[in-house]
Amino acid sequence: MKAWGAFFALGLVACSSTGGGGGFGDAGVGGNSGFGGSGAGGGFGGSGASGGSGASGGSGASGGFGGSGATGAVGGSGATGGFGGSGAIGGGGSGATGGGGSTCDEAADCANPTTMVCDPATAKCVAGQCSDNLNCPGGKTCVAQADKATVGACYPECVFNGAPCAGGATCKASQTGTSGFCWGAGSAAEGQTCKATALNTGCAFGLICAKDQGFDLCRKQCSFWSTSPGCSGGQHCASNSVCFAESGDAAAIGGTCAGSSSAGAVCGSDGKAWRGACVSTGGSGLTCLKICRASVSADCPSGKTCQVGTGEEVGVCN
Repeated sequence: MKAWGAFFALGLVACSSTGGGGGFGDAGVGGNSGFGGSGAGGGFGGSGASGGSGASGGSGASGGFGGSGATGAVGGSGATGGFGGSGAIGGGGSGATGGGGSTCDEAADCANPTTMVCDPATAKCVAGQCSDNLNCPGGKTCVAQADKATVGACYPECVFNGAPCAGGATCKASQTGTSGFCWGAGSAAEGQTCKATALNTGCAFGLICAKDQGFDLCRKQCSFWSTSPGCSGGQHCASNSVCFAESGDAAAIGGTCAGSSSAGAVCGSDGKAWRGACVSTGGSGLTCLKICRASVSADCPSGKTCQVGTGEEVGVCN
């Protein structure tokens, strides 16, 4: 059984592209999902062998981070460039002073994993495109490509079970189920082994690569907050909107979890989803508490509130 931290720590997370300076949210890429998480995989990219911080770019006022400007023409001498010339896509001279870089599948393929990402649009290493203080343009959402990321990449925005993503991409649902981002699809079928990257789920359309029963397998997505989440074959929907065959704790909501269960183990099965998590409430054991959204007061019964960690949107009723 998975721990509370693994259950909710979504190594790769998404933030709104339309809100003003919103923080990272709760959907992820670049690795296999954990049981109830979205798994991390790979750090952030640099700008490849010829990218970096634009050695000859100087510190001009109209610079920026160069965006994907690997081959622009105006930033070569750094006359107006900061980190790659004078524009988000125009700087960089011949690439030596631009923000763009080498081809990548993962952010870890890039030269500077703390400040760079693997651009989902170009599969090139570029400077971080968004953060808590920098939003994506309209129609895109910020997705961090590492579990300790401070910057992210801009992916096309979507709504799970809403309008389809372009190019046959999969819409990865957020933990709250109200938003998502388009993630390139692979070819592995449901139940087959898989390997996800920052650019590709590794699985056929609609499926997500998840760590289930000790293996990385393609699993269906589900509507966790629905009374009919949509999993089949004995699988349960977890709060990251992925169907899992892995067993959880047998405790019902409000009941005492088994002594062998760790904090954060899933519990509270209604036959369709794991509706709770084993949490310490101050006593000697763990109690199965209902999973909830901070933004939806109706998720918790009367007299209880949704308690979430700093920067989180999902927690437990207590």
